[in-house]
Formats: sequence, C-alpha cells, structure tokens
Amino acid sequence: MANHNDNCTTLLAFSLGKLDSGQVFKRLGIDSDEDLFLLMAHARLPMPRLPEAETERMVDQLMQLDMDQS
Repeated sequence: MANHNDNCTTLLAFSLGKLDSGQVFKRLGIDSDEDLFLLMAHARLPMPRLPEAETERMVDQLMQLDMDQS
C-alpha cells in the first residue's frame, strides 16, 4: 500500500476526475466502492467528477447538436 501522501494525491486525482476508480483501487490496494468512498469522506474530498476527456467529449457533442440545428 502507498504511503499517506501518495494516498492523498491519489484520492485528490480521483476527486478531480484524473483517475478512474479502477486505477485508484489498484494504487491504494482496495477492492470495493465502499472503501473508496469512505476514504474520500475521511479525506474530506468532494465526490469525483467525470474524467476531463469525457466532459470535453460531451461538450463537443452538445456543440455539434447546436450546429446541426442551426
């Protein structure tokens, strides 16, 4: 298992959508969503956002829909 600072960095990256839960499970040596969300709550971090690439893809799709309707 990683040290405390690495754990915090990993949880922050997850919270910001830079890592998915599978990556976090592997890095922290955990195997359940419950453990992950308990760690997030204990660290007082906000729940994760969508990964940046997925958010950008959704924006592109919405912009394309708007252009198609014009």
